[in-house]
Amino acid sequence: RIYFYNSGNTNPGSDPVLDDVVFTGCAAGIKPTISKSFAPDPIVVGGTSTLTFTLTNANSVALTGATFTDTLPSGMQVAATPAASTTCTGSPTWAPAAGSTNLTFGTPTGGTIPASGSCTAKVNVTMTAAGTLSNVSGFLSTTETGTTTSSVAMAEVM
Repeated sequence: RIYFYNSGNTNPGSDPVLDDVVFTGCAAGIKPTISKSFAPDPIVVGGTSTLTFTLTNANSVALTGATFTDTLPSGMQVAATPAASTTCTGSPTWAPAAGSTNLTFGTPTGGTIPASGSCTAKVNVTMTAAGTLSNVSGFLSTTETGTTTSSVAMAEVM
């Protein structure tokens, strides 16, 4: 309820009252999510798998400035032919180098995740050791929503 007082008006009951006011357009954005997967999985030692990061936006407006990092676990590295690609728009930097174990997406300007949609970043990785490898991404960040959660993907290497 908002109450207005008429300064200097001495007539009783002449003050206006405004009721049932609704403010819109001030809601905080829904934080995007990041997920990842390997294909194929399981993978043979020395074999190549495509690591796909999927950035999903549940908001009705696009999210800009999307960035994340990912440190590959011991026994995994970017393949000799990275074949890095992204469907995220804007001007995200996504150029993992062969042999690298540290991935950076979007820096410095970030990518754009479409409204009510998703985009991907892919890179080929190779496995140098057998076992179950757990790959935990860094946090996903956007200009509109700040920092959000990370993601975990398991790769079985035979």
